[in-house]
Amino acid sequence: MEASLNKALTLLQIGKYEQSLEYFYSELGINYDEISVMITVSRVLEYLGRHEESIKYSKEALYYCDKFLRENPENIYALNQKGLSLSNLGQHENAIECKKKVL
Repeated sequence: MEASLNKALTLLQIGKYEQSLEYFYSELGINYDEISVMITVSRVLEYLGRHEESIKYSKEALYYCDKFLRENPENIYALNQKGLSLSNLGQHENAIECKKKVL
């Protein structure tokens, strides 16, 4: 599972976006890093011009962030990821507020 994520990140770094998506997709639902994977998938899809798909992943990541924050409102990881999700959705002011809570 970690090898798959490393492969996805390597492909992303060398500009092989379509191939990286396949590895990122395989990571979804496997571990706690799922939110981070969703956000990265969202960004790759946006870069590829697949805006509607990108929005779907950002909204899903936001859903899980909110779920984790209901359980622990001071969860820095969830706050940080929520800020990234909100930024991907164009909600920059709300994203800044989340980032401020992390500090």
